[in-house]
Amino acid sequence: MNLATGLNHLNLPQIDDNQCKDCHTSKSVLDFDASIPGAHLIPTNSTELPGIVTKILKVAGATPGNAPTVTFSVTDKSNNPVDITKISSIRLVMVGNNVDYGVGPAGMARVSETPTAATLANGVYTYTMTNKLPATAAGSYTVSIEASNTVTLMPNTQQSTTATDAADPVEFYFSVDKSPVLARRQVVATAKCASCHSDLKFVHGGTRNSTQECSLCHNPTLTDGTSNQSVNMSVQIHSIHRGENLANPYVLGTTNYQDVRFPGDLRDCTTCHLTGTYLVENVGAKAAVASPGGFTKTTPPISAACQGCHDDVATASHALANTTVLGESCAACHSAGEEFSVDRVHQRIF
Repeated sequence: MNLATGLNHLNLPQIDDNQCKDCHTSKSVLDFDASIPGAHLIPTNSTELPGIVTKILKVAGATPGNAPTVTFSVTDKSNNPVDITKISSIRLVMVGNNVDYGVGPAGMARVSETPTAATLANGVYTYTMTNKLPATAAGSYTVSIEASNTVTLMPNTQQSTTATDAADPVEFYFSVDKSPVLARRQVVATAKCASCHSDLKFVHGGTRNSTQECSLCHNPTLTDGTSNQSVNMSVQIHSIHRGENLANPYVLGTTNYQDVRFPGDLRDCTTCHLTGTYLVENVGAKAAVASPGGFTKTTPPISAACQGCHDDVATASHALANTTVLGESCAACHSAGEEFSVDRVHQRIF
């Protein structure tokens, strides 16, 4: 901007910057106006977005070897029905078992379908998945819905801009064998992530801005095709946030995350975790994590989570030496109340 000539300032030259506050106020009246918050508004946070609200109402026919039928609704934020054939993207995602997604004889890797063949009645859609549950399916599974639309904000004005209007993903838990429904454990909170990242819509095109949705894909089986690093949720997030303090590079594709600096104290697990979920005795995962790019080809779940931060060979060797055919013995020394509990090892002295 050139104050003297008015270039890039709507052809309004200014003698100095004393009058800036007259237009560039601290309070906006309209999205994308000349105010400071208006000028810095992120399009996905615009109040002008019609909004997409999804709900899964029920899942029927969910038995081993069969294809479940999902009943769901899609509305805008004013509760008006949305025609799913007119929006940019909508997916139904199914995965299980809820203890460890995609693992074992009772498990199913994530499948994603676009419900274009859904039938509509009274604003509610019904869709039968083309993917069937495994014949060996057992326990509880998850189906989620993701939806987004590309819209133009402030059309026919100089501030016209394109934005992604994305629904918050919704997970629905159901039993495949009449056993009590087991919800997927919640380890971290989206709101805690948002305290730093503001909005998780920046990942994956904006449709998966929920930590519960992340784990549908980032399960123990997921690895990076280039580096062979584990991309399991606990390993990936711990490794990225450990960043510059890692002993070894954590590389996904061609990106080395050792340049990342965490803006807090890594010893404070509750920055991201819900209370107690970081304690070794409360780890709900049972399956080994695929780690073909690591020290061993697979890593037990507690060890994998810890080694996301403590990635040196000594820690890996210690964990391996304390794992037998009976499983990991981490809780013997590192559970709450023990001499080397997580809270004591991570204790901060001020």
